[in-house]
Amino acid sequence: MAQTLDREVGTVFVGREREFAALRAGLDDTLAGHGRVLLLAGEPGIGKTRLASELAAEARQRGTQVLTGYCYEGEGAPPFWPWVQIVRACVTNCDHDLLRTEMGSGAADIAQVIPEVRERFPELPPPPELESEQARFRFFDSLTTFKGTAARERIRQAVAKNLRTSLTKIAKAHPTLGRHLRGAIKTGLFCSYTPEMPVRWEL
Repeated sequence: MAQTLDREVGTVFVGREREFAALRAGLDDTLAGHGRVLLLAGEPGIGKTRLASELAAEARQRGTQVLTGYCYEGEGAPPFWPWVQIVRACVTNCDHDLLRTEMGSGAADIAQVIPEVRERFPELPPPPELESEQARFRFFDSLTTFKGTAARERIRQAVAKNLRTSLTKIAKAHPTLGRHLRGAIKTGLFCSYTPEMPVRWEL
């Protein structure tokens, strides 16, 4: 995680019920599979960061991966600085093989902007020499593909984990059924139910 929006210890969040309700609705939509972009605007010191930190805390409590990137208002920040922080967090915290799969063919384009990616995957080919506008487009296209793939993979992992947990509970309550389901249900790239012999279910 690049930098974490954490609640201030020992403080109580009051007010902003209407604004936080709108943010929570956006989080609900996201967790239901509908991506959202939410913008917070206001005068300096009005509480935008605190409001965002409350949303981030709730998202983590609900099992969501939270990555943050900060803009630097002064001069001297590297290009794409917020995205650099976000991808760095992924590079640091993500499994090597999973990260390589999620980045796919765009890894070299991302590595051109974020050196930590090439440090993690030194075998990456050099990106083609392009005009700055083309290189920028390729970077954002590769970054978008990477995050979309990562989101789908985490959903798949969550479904597979919940399914395995359910199978364990079923096996404790009904060992015979549990053995059958463990042998018939696969949780790899796709979840499937493929019994060795035809089964007739009676309720």
